Amino acid sequence: MERRGRPLAEGETDELFTRTQDFWQNWLSQSKYTGRWRETVQRSALALKLLVYHPTGALVAAPTTSLPEEPGGTRNWDYRYAWLRDASFTVYSLMRLGSSRRRRASWTGCRSAARPPRKNATS
Repeated sequence: MERRGRPLAEGETDELFTRTQDFWQNWLSQSKYTGRWRETVQRSALALKLLVYHPTGALVAAPTTSLPEEPGGTRNWDYRYAWLRDASFTVYSLMRLGSSRRRRASWTGCRSAARPPRKNATS
């Protein structure tokens, strides 16, 4: 549904809402978790999933980027790069809930990032 450059038509928001709701309910229905605190685990999984950049499966480095260390403070943390450890925990958690190709692709990306660069044969 293409919407760029034009206002939403009457009823279109209802359709978009329904499609969004269906997507997330379908995504959660793939979870294999049946233990305690299922609803809490599912909400946590949704929060983690929302930190995944859909086109590539890359994990968002930090949703709090550039927030000051303390209110009114001048010291900001730079989170342009995802920490491999944190990305690994996120992907591992999502895989435990129900493996999918995209989660495996994210895990492969983490593993690749952890490998030392190959030495160029010409240098």
